[in-house]
Amino acid sequence: MLQLCGCRIIDAYRNDPKRIEREHAEEVFQLLIDKDTDALIELFSEDARENHDLEEEWEVFFEAIDGNLESYRSVYFPIEGYGKDQNGEVFDSHLFVNYNNVTTDTGAVYSDFGYYLDAVDPNYPELEGIDFFCFTDPDTGEEYMVGGVSEEYLY
Repeated sequence: MLQLCGCRIIDAYRNDPKRIEREHAEEVFQLLIDKDTDALIELFSEDARENHDLEEEWEVFFEAIDGNLESYRSVYFPIEGYGKDQNGEVFDSHLFVNYNNVTTDTGAVYSDFGYYLDAVDPNYPELEGIDFFCFTDPDTGEEYMVGGVSEEYLY
């Protein structure tokens, strides 16, 4: 019994979407610091890449940030969905990844800064990847977004 439960605990840890994405979020943030828009665009879903001018949207996004990104305090997941069927196959895994207290070299601080990721969606594989990346300007309240889901997929 202990061995069976222990294996399930290890499997749950290995496949925990938040643990996996926490590591990925560090890599994504480094791409943001480097303003590596080509690599960032590759992380987006097929749907977002086909229906948005991501290069132009990233340009507007980076221009709206006061200074150059430097760091963040932590990552958290305000929205998460995960499901397995009776055979143990994941049929849904999605997360909103938020970077807490993003700072720039000018001293600007952004608390609402992150992305929405469809990690697994076997019904709509064209949605797998980052759907959108956004932040809110703390001074004006204006939201800046790169990407987004096509209207045909909005529920």
